[in-house]
Amino acid sequence: MKILHLITAFGYGGAEILLKDVANRQCLNHEVFIVSLKKENPLKAELRHEIEFFHLPMTPLILGSLLNLIREIRPDIIHTHLGHADGIGTIAARLSKVQQFATLHNVSIKKNWLDTIFFWLYRRLFLNIGKNVQVIGISESVFKHAEKTLKIPLNQLHLLYNAIPLNKSLCKSTTNFTKKDKIGLLFVGRLVKQKSVDTLLKAVKILKELGYENCIHLLVVGDGSQKEALVSTAVALNIMKMVSFEGETTDVQAYYAQADIFVLPSRWEGFGMVILEAFLAKLPVVASNLEGPSELINNGINGFLFEPLNENHLAKKLQFLIEHKKERIRMGQRGYNSIIEKYDINTYVDELNELYKKSLHE
Repeated sequence: MKILHLITAFGYGGAEILLKDVANRQCLNHEVFIVSLKKENPLKAELRHEIEFFHLPMTPLILGSLLNLIREIRPDIIHTHLGHADGIGTIAARLSKVQQFATLHNVSIKKNWLDTIFFWLYRRLFLNIGKNVQVIGISESVFKHAEKTLKIPLNQLHLLYNAIPLNKSLCKSTTNFTKKDKIGLLFVGRLVKQKSVDTLLKAVKILKELGYENCIHLLVVGDGSQKEALVSTAVALNIMKMVSFEGETTDVQAYYAQADIFVLPSRWEGFGMVILEAFLAKLPVVASNLEGPSELINNGINGFLFEPLNENHLAKKLQFLIEHKKERIRMGQRGYNSIIEKYDINTYVDELNELYKKSLHE
C-alpha cells in the first residue's frame, strides 16, 4: 500500500510521536509519505530513510498543493492527524476519491468563542464532507466523544489504543538535574494551558513548606507558549532551586531513566502518551483524574489520580510516594507490566494496517 499521513505539525507532542513510531514500522512493508503543514518539524530527523517527508505551508494555496501531491503519489490511504490536517485532508481526500482515516487525539476544546465555532465546523466536516472517513479513537473516552459529540456513526468508528515501541532503551542521562540524595520528579510535555504545569509548581511549593526542599527536584522537559510565565511562577513561588526547565530534547528517555516519579497535571487529556513512556521506565505516575489517564492508571496500584487543578491533592499524593520508596518501586513495576501486555506499537500497526485493508475491499 501507499500511505500518506497528513499532520498539522511534527514536533514533540503525543500525536506526532505516535505517527513517527507508526510510520517507522509501516515503512518496512509499505510506501509511506508524511506531510506536515507547519515549518518546525524536529521529529523528521527520527524517521527511517525510506519515508518521504514533505512540508506544505498553510497558505491559501494549501489545498491545491496537497491535491497536486496526491495526484503525484497516488496513495491508497490518506491518514490525517490533528485539527487543521483533518480539515484540509478531508476535503482533499473527498476530491481525490481516496479512502481517508482520521485519528482523533483529544476530547476537549478550550470553550472560547473561536473554539466553539471551530468545533461546529469540525463536526460539520465529518457529517457532510467526510461521510466515508474512518475515524480512530485513541482511547475509550475519545471514542465516546466521537460517537456522542461529533455524531460519527459506529460503522465508521474504531477504538485503537495508543502504543509505543517496547524496545526503547533507557540510557544514563548526561544532565545533572538529579542528585543521588534527591528524589526526581519529572514532567514531559508541551508547556501550554492544557498541561497545567502551574498546578505542579504550586504543589512543589507546598512540599517545600512541608520540609522537602532539600530532598526533591522537579525537571520540566518541553517547550511552549507558557514557558516564560511558568518560569516567572517558579520565581514568585521561590522554588527555582528545586526546579529545572530543560526545554525540548531528542533524548527524553535519558530523563525518564533518572527520574523517580512522573507527573501529568493536565486540565484535559485524551490519552497521555507520556504515561506509557513513564510506565516503560518503571515509574509510578501521578496524573489528573481525567478520562484518558484514568483508563491507564489504576489508582493506588500503578500510580495515583488526583483532582484536576488541586495542588493540595497533588502534593499529598507526591508526599506519599516520596516517603514510601518500596511502594514507588512496586507501582512502577505494575505500570511496566501493564504496558508490556497492552500497548506494543507492533500490535498497533498490525491492527491499523488491517483496518486499511478492510476499508479498501469494502
